Amino acid sequence: MVERFGYVGWVLLLGGLVGIYLLNDGYYTTVALLMMLWAILAIGLNFILGYAGYFHLGLGAFYGLGAYGAAALGTKYQMPMIVALIVMPIAGAILSAIIGPLLLRTRDLYFAVATLALGMIISDVTNNWVSVTGGPIGIGGIQRPGVIGFGAFSIDGRTLPGMFIIVSTIFVALMIAAAIARKSNFVLILRGIKSDDLMTRSFGFPTTVYKVAAFAIAGAISALGGVLYAHIVQYISPEPFTFFAASFQAFVVLAVGGLGSLWGPVLGSVLLTGLPEFLDLDPHMKLIIYGAVLLIVTLVLPKGLASAAQVISRRRKTAMKEGTE
Repeated sequence: MVERFGYVGWVLLLGGLVGIYLLNDGYYTTVALLMMLWAILAIGLNFILGYAGYFHLGLGAFYGLGAYGAAALGTKYQMPMIVALIVMPIAGAILSAIIGPLLLRTRDLYFAVATLALGMIISDVTNNWVSVTGGPIGIGGIQRPGVIGFGAFSIDGRTLPGMFIIVSTIFVALMIAAAIARKSNFVLILRGIKSDDLMTRSFGFPTTVYKVAAFAIAGAISALGGVLYAHIVQYISPEPFTFFAASFQAFVVLAVGGLGSLWGPVLGSVLLTGLPEFLDLDPHMKLIIYGAVLLIVTLVLPKGLASAAQVISRRRKTAMKEGTE
């Protein structure tokens, strides 16, 4: 939707972030942090699903990898947050690059089932490898970063407003990177793979390499989201990284917002994360709301909320044509 209005989307995004920071309300800041986390996961998923057309249902595995890795680095080795922000996305990308060629031999339902199985395996590991993950009890005591910067330009990462600035900076940087990538030849080839893999390969493009790269990007961004989650909440357990708690919700956020759209992750996250939080819905009710919204948007706007402006414009032109005839 906002792609058609150019800079307006960026103004709204930056203005909203600045407004929430200046409001300095703990509840609204926390909700905004959650919205950014889900948008980050959806941005990663957009590369493999929105552009390449592969239904990745194991995103929670890499989300959990980032969170547990950050927890281990912080609590066992007393490493600062910046180390986890660098190491865990790289680990997510490497793991994805290793298993990607195997999983990407399949497509459609088979690929979705394979990634779902991957997520279930990781979920089982986090529940049962008690010596490393803490099992169902989880890991607590994850420290936020201290003071960053100097003088008037410093922020205290231990506070909620400080974490909000850190997460907002990373989120905006990801959005800028996604905007640049969306116009690149890389994404153009991924769209070609989604449309017709065989034809794209016939033009001489190594489609497997591009698909593995998209899979690795999704894994890296998901792991990055896990690192941020661990330091925001300061406690992790297996539950937030299960299929329904992570992979399914990220898929719904992207599908509702708009597959392959720059602003789809933001729109979907605002609607499906912000609104239920403000309405203070029960967690089980949230899943029902997610399913209902996905059904409605699929029927009314098959391309997601990001296509709303195009649909409205098309209908208006049709109405004007009919009126002149």
